[in-house]
Amino acid sequence: MEVPPDTEIRKLASGQICQLVQILEQDNDWKKLMNEIRKDCFNLEDQERKYNILEMSLIEKASQQYKRQCSEIFLDEWGTSGRRRPTVQLLRQYLEKANLKRAMTYVAEKLLGETVDEEPVPCLHEPPDVTDPSFPFTYVDTDFVSSSSSSNMDFSIHKKDTVSVGQSNGDSVMTRKSKYSYSDVTRIPYHILENITNGFNEGLKVGSGAFGSVYRSKVNGLDLAIKKLSKNETEHFEQEVIVLLTGVMHKNLLPPLAISDDYGLCLVYKFMPNGSLEDRLAMKDSKLQPLTWKKRVSVAMDICEGLKYLHEQLKPIVHRDIKSSNILLDENDDAKIGDFGLVRIKNDPKTINTETVRGTDAYMAPEALHGVISLKMDVFSFGMILLELLTGLPILGPTTGHLMYYLDEETDPSEGIEPHLDTAAGQWDVNIAIELNDLAWKCLNKRLKDRPTTFDVHTVLKKLYLIVN
Repeated sequence: MEVPPDTEIRKLASGQICQLVQILEQDNDWKKLMNEIRKDCFNLEDQERKYNILEMSLIEKASQQYKRQCSEIFLDEWGTSGRRRPTVQLLRQYLEKANLKRAMTYVAEKLLGETVDEEPVPCLHEPPDVTDPSFPFTYVDTDFVSSSSSSNMDFSIHKKDTVSVGQSNGDSVMTRKSKYSYSDVTRIPYHILENITNGFNEGLKVGSGAFGSVYRSKVNGLDLAIKKLSKNETEHFEQEVIVLLTGVMHKNLLPPLAISDDYGLCLVYKFMPNGSLEDRLAMKDSKLQPLTWKKRVSVAMDICEGLKYLHEQLKPIVHRDIKSSNILLDENDDAKIGDFGLVRIKNDPKTINTETVRGTDAYMAPEALHGVISLKMDVFSFGMILLELLTGLPILGPTTGHLMYYLDEETDPSEGIEPHLDTAAGQWDVNIAIELNDLAWKCLNKRLKDRPTTFDVHTVLKKLYLIVN
C-alpha cells in the first residue's frame, strides 16, 4: 500500500515496518542507516551525527533484553524523536545516502510508488590502457623515501574567480571557472578524466560511498584510481588538497597525485591492486590469499610508520579517520594510509581543539565523540585495527557487534587472545600475538593521556617486526 511522502515513519502499518525491518537486519544495514542520521535530521548536510556507537550498543543490548530486532528498536526510537518527526521521504533520502539500495528500492517502489531505475550493467571490467599525451604523468614513483624534514608552508586556501588548468609549462589545456586557487598542485581537466574512464563508466567503478565514487583507469601505462566526489564534499576535497600542499611523502601514505576542479571535484591516486585491508581480512576477493600472521605484523608496522610520520611533522597532522577500509594494499601487500578528507593540521601538538564530531564512530576515541581532536585519537583507531588484524573479525559484526566490546566481554583472562586469533592467518606465534593484543589495548585506553604515542607504539612494533623478519 502506497503512502504520501510526508507520512511519518511511526505511522506506517505494522506490515510495512516488518518488511523494512527484515531488509535492514541483513548485514546490520540498520547500523549504516543509523550512522547517517544527522542531528538536524531534515538537513542531510548537517555535519553533526545524531547517534554514536554507544547508542548502537544500547540498541543491541535492548534487542537481547526485550527480544526485538535491532532495526525495529532503532526505527521506533528515531521515528518518535524530535518535534518534527522523520517522514518516509526523508527515510528514502537517508537510505540512498547510505547506499542501502535494497531498502531504498523497497521504500521508493512499495511505499512511495516510484520507479527506481535498475543499476546499469557494467560493460567494462579491466580498464583499457589509454594513451593520452595531454595527461600530466608518464610514471609514478611509488618508492617514496621518508624525510625527516617537515614542511612549513602556509596551508590556507585562497578563493579566486578563474584559474588556468593543465600543465604549468605554458601549454594550458583549457581555462574554466573554479572556486579555488592552490600553488604547486597538478591539475587535470575534467574532460581528460572523463575520457580515460570512458565517461566514468559503471564497469570501471571500484568503490562508492557517501563521499562519491572511485573509478579505475589505465593511462600511459599507469594504473590510477579516480575519486569523483559528490557535490556536497567540498570540505573533503579541500582537506585532501591541503595534505597534497604539505608535501608529505612517505612509502606508507597515499596522498592524491593530482586534482580536478573545473567542472566537478575529482582526486587522482595511484591504484592499489590488492584493495583495502577491510576487504582483504573479509576475503572479499577470492583471487587473493589470506594475509599470513607475519604479513599482518608487517601491515601493522606499515600503518604505524605512516602515522608516526604524520604526527612528527613540524605542524603535526591528525588523520582523524584511521580505519581498515582506509588502509590500502599494493601489489606486495604493503600498506598505505589513504583518504585524508578529515585531516587536521595542528599548530601546537599539545593543543587539543574542540569542534564538530567527524570520523567513523566504530573507530572513534571516546573524547572524539565530544569533538576533541588530538594525535592520540589516531592511536585509539590504530588499536582497533590491531584487533582486526589479530582476529580477522569486522569492527561491527552481525553476531559479534562491536569488536572491542565483544573481545572485552568474551575473552577469558586465563586463555587470553589465543582462542580468538584468525586461523586463516596460519599458525600464530602466540607470544607475538599476546604482545600485539597487549599493545592494542594500551592504544584503546579510554583516558587520552594514558595512551601511548605513535613513537611508543612504533618502538614495540619494531621489536616484534624484527623478531618475525
